[in-house]
This record gives sequence, C-alpha cells and structure tokens, in this order.
Amino acid sequence: MTLLALGTSISWGQGHAPRDKFVSIVADALGLEVRNYARSGATLWDPRAPRYPQSLAEAADMLPRAPVPARANRADGEVPCAQPYLWAQLLEARAHEQPTVVLIDAGANDVDFVSQVVMPDVRAADVALAVERRLSGNVAPFLRAVRESWPDAAIVLSTYFEAFTSSSDLRRARLSWFLRGILGSCVPDTAITNSMAFRVAFERLHAREVAAVNVLGGKPVLLAVPDFGRDRGMFAPGSLIWECDEHGHAVDTVRIDRILRSHGSTLERLVTARASLGHPNVEGSRAYARAILAALASTT
Repeated sequence: MTLLALGTSISWGQGHAPRDKFVSIVADALGLEVRNYARSGATLWDPRAPRYPQSLAEAADMLPRAPVPARANRADGEVPCAQPYLWAQLLEARAHEQPTVVLIDAGANDVDFVSQVVMPDVRAADVALAVERRLSGNVAPFLRAVRESWPDAAIVLSTYFEAFTSSSDLRRARLSWFLRGILGSCVPDTAITNSMAFRVAFERLHAREVAAVNVLGGKPVLLAVPDFGRDRGMFAPGSLIWECDEHGHAVDTVRIDRILRSHGSTLERLVTARASLGHPNVEGSRAYARAILAALASTT
C-alpha cells in the first residue's frame, strides 16, 4: 500500500534526507510506501496562462507538447522548476499509482512567496488579493480530479505557515547575504505582517476550496493546518524553518547534492544552492506530519 504526494517543495520535503520528509514520517506511521511526485518550484498550472484547467480532460488537452515528465521520487526534485505542474503530476500518477493516502499542497508558487512577502512595496492587503485572484476557484477542480482518480483514498490538503513571525530577528535577516542578493535591498518590516497575511489567505482559500468539493458528497477531502506557532519563524529562537548561516550558506543536509544536480545559469545555481531557505526544517517537518496525522485520525 502506498502514500502519494503531489505538490511543491513543501510536499517534496526541501532540504531533507528522505527519512525526515513529512511524507515519510506520515507513511512510516501508517505503514505505507512513499510515492512522491512533488517537485520544488512546481505550480498548480502555468501562472501566465489565461485560465487554469477545470477537469482532467482539460488538463490533458492544455498541457504543453513536451512537458517536463512527472516521476515518483525523482532524484532532481530538490532543484526548483515550475514543471511538472501539479496537474501533470496528477495525470502521470493516475497511470501508475493506486494510493491509500494522497497528500497535497498547492498554490504557494503560483503567487510567488518572495514577491508577496518580502518585497518592500507590497502590503498585507496586496498579498490576500494576489492569492484570491490567482487561485480562487482553481484549487477545487484539482481536488475533485484527485478524488475522481482515487475515490477510496484518504486525501489531505496541507496549508502553509508564516515565514516571518513577531519573534523573527529582522536585523539578522537583513544581514543575510542571500536575501540581499534576491531583493537588492533590506527585508522590510512588512515581512512579518505579510507573512501572516500569506498564511491566513491560504488557510481561508484552502478551507473554501475543500468545502466546495465536499459539498458534492463522497469521501471528504481533509484539511491539515500545521501549527508553527506565532513565534517560530525564520531568524527567531527555536525556528521551525530552514535559515542560512552568516555566510549566506544553506544549513540543510542535502545542499551539496542539490548543487550538483543543478545545471542552469549562475543565478539559477545560486538560488538552487539556497533553495531550502524558508522551508520547514526537521522540527517543522514533524509539525506538518502531526497536523496530517491528526486530520486523518479525525475521520476514524
């Protein structure tokens, strides 16, 4: 029996050895084998497209002629790339998998976390608006397609967390060579309020999209909300999120392997080397696993 993961770097488990990914922790607890189709950088669909697919048939018709192939447990899943889109992951998994449990995260890359949270001219209201404009009504069709594919599977959609919290040391963040390299300026004070807006906007969106699916009947899609607390963001004591050291180097355990698998431009290699920044660390991964297991237990 298997656990299938579809999604972004969150479900892939950015920066983690296989045993520390939350999908592995959940699978071990349930006695399942992991089949992880998620990919760092993946989007639900092409954010530049005028519309997102509303069904499996539409997704199959709308896919590019030569899409990046979706594969389970891909060796290069650590390297950020928008494709395979989540819809492509689903279409490929349908052909090969019969999971007992399906874990999903969806949407963070479609609205671009960095531009929404740490750009100086963005405010909390802008973050909420961006999430709604891009994803409202577009996540539910994907969830319906997942349930249509495996009607007897337990399906769990996980939402997101606050990257910066009230205890985050923004002075340390501003000294981070990597963040300066991305922004070309300091981390603004609004990073904290924007992080909260990002979390809240996605929690509301995901809850609404799940409800839109469940109202149709059938086995309910579950929602997992990881508890990161209000004081354990990046650059905070006891952070649950990967950071970088004083030299701007990522501190996760698979950084070297990730760099070796990157074959892009110098800038792409730089981003890849530090791709774990802002993702759940080992303790954060466990927080995700607890939330998912609690959601699954709520139906038994």
